[in-house]
Amino acid sequence: MEYEIKNMNEEILKEIISWEYEGEYSEYNMDSLENLKAKGASITKPENSNNYLCYFKKGELVGYTNTMLKKNGNIFIGIGLAPKYCGKGLGNSILKNSVVNAKNMYPNSKIVLQVRSWNKRAIKCYEKIGFRLLKKEIIKDHNGIPTEFVFMEF
Repeated sequence: MEYEIKNMNEEILKEIISWEYEGEYSEYNMDSLENLKAKGASITKPENSNNYLCYFKKGELVGYTNTMLKKNGNIFIGIGLAPKYCGKGLGNSILKNSVVNAKNMYPNSKIVLQVRSWNKRAIKCYEKIGFRLLKKEIIKDHNGIPTEFVFMEF
């Protein structure tokens, strides 16, 4: 699938912030831009814009990935899809592209991610492209709530 790929900017971020997920996925709804900036969220910092690849299909933003080099040398990848594209298979192609990009940027690093253990849809996507389970652990989420996460490695 062909995508136009852009780096994160404030206009794209405002669109991502407007995404509204339903049910248990509402956990992924974002705070306001002002609050994200006040918290120092990575996604709001212009110096991090190259870490974020934003995927457009026919001019419409369908998803984004975040690729960060961690202090331990691992590459952390995160992904977000527009709610109307969740469960449609686009996550596979977007994540595959970001894994290839990360491997090109950091060829000697492991690629890792974490996901809430209840998010079976995402876990299935990650396994399909080659991620494997490392461990499950209860850690605090972005709201400070103890949550079980699955840690995976490519």
